[in-house]
This record gives sequence, structure tokens and C-alpha cells, in this order.
Amino acid sequence: MTIFVGNLNLETSAEDLRRVFERFGRVDDVRLMYDQFDGRPLGFGFVTMPDEDTAQLAITELHQTSIDGRIVVVAPTATRTERRGRRGGVSHDVDRSLIASGTHTHNA
Repeated sequence: MTIFVGNLNLETSAEDLRRVFERFGRVDDVRLMYDQFDGRPLGFGFVTMPDEDTAQLAITELHQTSIDGRIVVVAPTATRTERRGRRGGVSHDVDRSLIASGTHTHNA
């Protein structure tokens, strides 16, 4: 299961996020998103956990909790096979109502 994690501290590393999620079970992949032009972190990413039950537990336990001093949004993504990326990859859809809570801010 792929999990969206938003409102991350811009200093949070992929390894930091992996350690947080590994408390609940095996983590296959952690991807933090960066600006394609200047390489700055965007404050969100995705964690992939192979076991759906432990992934759901991680979502339940971590949503609206503090990671590195920021209250994070943690939500499952729905694989959208009907909309493939240019390179044939599968995109993910996130419930936007979870993100629109006003907690996602960046300090310039």
C-alpha cells in the first residue's frame, strides 16, 4: 500500500521517515518530493508498505501527529490504473479533503 505523508518538516529525510513507519512494519520504499527546478523539498512524500494491515495501522496512528515538529497528514493513496504517466508509471490519487485542512504551510 502506498501512503501519502504531507506537511513534512523540510529537514525530514527519507531515512527519518522510514524509521517512523518501520515502527509499524516493513517499509519497501520512501520517496520525498522535490522541486524539479531548484531541488528544494516540497514537504510531502510517499511511503510504501507491503502489508495492508500494518500500513493501515500506521496511517491511523500517525495521521495528525508530530514528526520533526510538524503535524503531518497521513493518508492512503488509491492506485489509478486508468491514468498512466508518460513513462507508463502508475499515478496515485490522494483524498484532497485530508490535505485541505490548512495545516500544510511552508516557511519561506
